[in-house]
Amino acid sequence: MAEMRAKLNFKHILAVFFAGVMIFVFITSDSLGLMLGLLRSLSFNTKSTDPAAADGTGTDVTASVEPVDIGNADSKLLDDIAGKNELVDFAGDFQKTLGIKDYYAADGIYITDSGVIEAAYPETSLEYELSHTLELGDFLKANGINFMYVNQPTKYIDDSEFEREFGVKTFCNRNADNFIKGLRDAGVPVLDLRESLVSQGMNVKDMFYRTDHHWTVPTGLWAAGEIANALNENFGYDIDPEYYNPDNFVKEEYPEVWLGEQGKKVSLSYVGLDDYTCMYPEYETSYTFPGDWDDYFEGDFSYFVQRSVMNTEVDVYEAYSWHYGYARCDVTNNLVESGNVLLICDSYEQTVEPFLSLGLNKTASVIMRDMGEDFDIRQYILDGGYDTVVITYAQTWFGAHDDPENINSVMFDF
Repeated sequence: MAEMRAKLNFKHILAVFFAGVMIFVFITSDSLGLMLGLLRSLSFNTKSTDPAAADGTGTDVTASVEPVDIGNADSKLLDDIAGKNELVDFAGDFQKTLGIKDYYAADGIYITDSGVIEAAYPETSLEYELSHTLELGDFLKANGINFMYVNQPTKYIDDSEFEREFGVKTFCNRNADNFIKGLRDAGVPVLDLRESLVSQGMNVKDMFYRTDHHWTVPTGLWAAGEIANALNENFGYDIDPEYYNPDNFVKEEYPEVWLGEQGKKVSLSYVGLDDYTCMYPEYETSYTFPGDWDDYFEGDFSYFVQRSVMNTEVDVYEAYSWHYGYARCDVTNNLVESGNVLLICDSYEQTVEPFLSLGLNKTASVIMRDMGEDFDIRQYILDGGYDTVVITYAQTWFGAHDDPENINSVMFDF
């Protein structure tokens, strides 16, 4: 009996030894990379539920990721793999355990120690964006239309902060600094929201979702108030700032309910779920909204709120992006007599335009990448009779024009 136990113990020790060797070989060989590569392919073949289908870096993520070589498997096969999301979560757990924060760096995704997804941006020339913006400004001035530029920040306002965290250079803020200097040197009014948040002692990381590149609903309200103040200061508008006082809004809190577009790629298990806040004014509102077939209907602010998006029953990987919980549409505010403003904007304005409209008679918006090749923004402005045009862009679009295949390459084609 003792001899048998000794043999079993020896076999156990030998099995553990060989298991350790196999794990060592797995980690130090290409096997780990192949496994993570396969799981990465699974995550990047997750169907986007964001209409912009972009990651905020000026890149269409689903179009830019190079597939991992896994034989004859294609995206259809990957989509059909049973338990795909569970595999993605397994990969996320594995990477989080090993402290891998930059596995998706080639796709513009880095994960901070606190689980915030950020991105790096290359240094880029700005002549294209600056010349087109100034030319639009000259056109507007010649037609007696006010013009202002709003710079919307990303999740860090100091490039060196990102470099310290990840050891990677980024030029996001330096690109924005140079662009804004060019505009201000030419006399264009600029609202740099980085300056606003610093002066008000705000933390930029609290203003964005951790798992998505968009900012939160409360941040959208705050930005709308800052834009309204800038309209007052630069062009003599008389918008009551109380329209944007958060104390005058009902807040509905949804803790840990949705996973952003970037979060779906790195996994729920790695970054967790984001909270969501729905806000709407306590005071009376009345709008004329666009309906079907050029029809219109009357309603209050609640018609901006898309309750169907706030669905807690559907799988978070399949759920529509909660950032689109508000409608971005051209409206007339029946309780305000003046102000006709056009926003040339991006998807950040999904939560800005509804709130900004509270202090203006007419509010409209255009996203250039959605308008088609034949769209003439200048004629559109003249036809709309706008008294002010505001470009409101995230500072991540600079350089997109370098790639004609990029859906955001037309953002500055004014």
